[in-house]
Order: sequence, then C-alpha cells, then structure tokens
Amino acid sequence: MEMEPVRSARGRWARAWDPVAADSVAAWAKAAAWARARVKDRAVAWVRVVAWVRVVVWAKAAAWAAVRAVAWDSAPRSPPTARPTDENTVGPHMKLAIASGKGGTGKTTVATNLASTIAGRGRTVAYVDCDTEAPNGHLFLHPRIEDTVAVERRVPQIDPDLCQHCGACAELCRFNAVLCLPARTVIYDELCHSCGGCTLVCPEGAIREVSRPMGQVSRGTAGPVRFVSGTLDVGVANSPPVVRAAKRAAPEAEWTILDAPPGTSCPMIETVRDCDYLVLVTEPTPFGLHDLRLAIAVARSLGRPCGVVVNRARPEAGEARTLCAEEGVPLLAEIPEDIAIARAYARGRLAVECVDGLPALFENLYRTLETACGAPAACGPKGRQ
Repeated sequence: MEMEPVRSARGRWARAWDPVAADSVAAWAKAAAWARARVKDRAVAWVRVVAWVRVVVWAKAAAWAAVRAVAWDSAPRSPPTARPTDENTVGPHMKLAIASGKGGTGKTTVATNLASTIAGRGRTVAYVDCDTEAPNGHLFLHPRIEDTVAVERRVPQIDPDLCQHCGACAELCRFNAVLCLPARTVIYDELCHSCGGCTLVCPEGAIREVSRPMGQVSRGTAGPVRFVSGTLDVGVANSPPVVRAAKRAAPEAEWTILDAPPGTSCPMIETVRDCDYLVLVTEPTPFGLHDLRLAIAVARSLGRPCGVVVNRARPEAGEARTLCAEEGVPLLAEIPEDIAIARAYARGRLAVECVDGLPALFENLYRTLETACGAPAACGPKGRQ
C-alpha cells in the first residue's frame, strides 16, 4: 500500500490557497471589466451631452441673429440726403492724376488748364507737380511761392573702427548699395533706398544712418489754385521720396490734381497708385500709341480707373480712337492741333485764357471727370487685373 507523502504545513497551506487565488483573480478581472465599461459609457455620455449643448447654443444664436436681422430690416430709416447741386457746395475730395506713357504729349498742358478750369467753377483745387526731375507747372500757373522745405533721406554710414567686414549688410541689400571687400566696406548712396536693414543686421553695430539732402518741396498759390511742386536735386537718381513728400505737402482741397512724371516707371507709379481716377494723355503718333498701351496696362495692374485725352488730335488720325475702343477705355477729350495753343505754350500762358474753344473743351472735360470720379469703373472690359 502506497503511502501519501508527508507535507509540511507550508505546503498544505499553499495547496489549500490555489482555488481561493483562482477565484479571486477571476473576480478582480470581472470587476476591472465592469469598471472599464462604466468609464467608457460615462465618457460617451459626456461627449453626447457636450455635443447636444453645443447644438442648442448654436440654434439659439442663429435664431437670435435672424430676429435681429428682421428687426433691422423693418426699422424705419430716414431717406438718403440728396447731393446738393450748387456749384459752390463743398463736395467729396477727388484725387486726379494726369499721366502719360511718354514725355512731350501735353500732360502738363492738360493738368494746368484743367486746374484753372475747375478753380474757375468755385471748387478748391490743389495742383501738385510730381514730375520732380523736370517740374514745369510753375511756367504756366506762375505761383507765388510761400515756403520751401528740404527733403532729406537717411543713408548708412560705416564706422571703420568697428566694422569687421563680415558681409552681412551687403548680403541683405537687394539694391546692391553695399559692397563688402576684405579690408573695406563701401556704401553707394545713389543706390540706397533708405530701408535701414543694414543697420539692423550689423552684428558689431558699425552702421548708423545720417541725413542727406535730395530735393525740396515748394508751396504757394497761383490765384485760386493751391500750388505744390517737388524738385529733385541734380545728380540724385531716386525720385520717389520727393514725389511722396510733394503729395504729403498738398493741402486739403475738393480736387487734387497730380501732374505725374512721364513714362511707366517707379516715379509715375508712386504718383498715381492711390489716385481716384487716372487721365492718360497721348498723341496720335506711333510712339504715343505704343506707350499709351503700356500706361493702360499699368492702370489695370494698379486697379485704377482711367480715361484718355488725345492732344494734337487731327480728324484724319483715328488710331487713338481705335485703340481706346479696342482697350475699352473711354476717350475723354480731343485737343485739336492748333498753332494758337503752341504759341500760348511758348509764352507760358494757359491755353484756356487765350485760345478760342479751349474753355468749353476743358469745361466738358471737367464735367466728364466729375461723373467718372463719382462712379469710377474698371479700366475697360479686361477689368482690374
């Protein structure tokens, strides 16, 4: 007969614990599963509650907005005030730019005679000569200059004792106004656009800005016309700062006429970029019509409404009319080719003062511009690009 082996007390205790341990583990597993399920159910419930609250809040907000909109639409309003028709009534401020694709088309002739015509109608007019490289509006308006203010710009200056010639300033300058050599750093004032970037990037603090004169702005009066003219110093190549200074010096007026520089480069763009309407003066020549297309393209790129005035127009030369029709740009006026206008120009007199038919022509031009500036349209069917 086989005998049962003798077990110690510890062994008998372990044998008796096994079923208890198994039952306990199973119970704990069930409890953990129940807890996880409860937590998941609660999380889902909270998500549903939050979503429902948001839906209710959005619905209430939409209903409130609808009620407010209905109340606003049904609220009584006073009828709009009609615009006075009295010619002496102060109207809105209009900024009109007279420009051309090329020089010599009669841009200043149009600008000065138009300024005199508008002033003669009782409107306040400010004439601003922005052709800073060759201003000549004063030759026809004969203003009485009251003050002249210098225009300065800030240009960098290198301290040779601090400069380590690291090249950081030259690398930053996009206008190539800084040249960094192994033993010297050179600043070209003529190319500098006064952005101040080189002073910020210099790790040694070796660059500071100093003032350099570049032109002047003159202000005065020419009868009822308020006169402003910018003049660029000889040898200075960067004229937009003087153009900006002349525009800032313009007094408040119902009509501000900006006599822009010729061409389609930076000075012209700086002059016309914030105008209400752009008048492009051209002549019926191949060069004039070619550059007129360029000027129309600039007006479209700037989003400025524009119209065309043909100077020295001839009945048999209809190319300008054809071009305006093709581009969808309104033809505002045609100034005839008349030797009397040339004689008035040579004597430095306004054509509207000494040439028959010109006062009526510029009067009609003023009325046309008054309508165009009141409801400006895009530059032709191609629209603003």
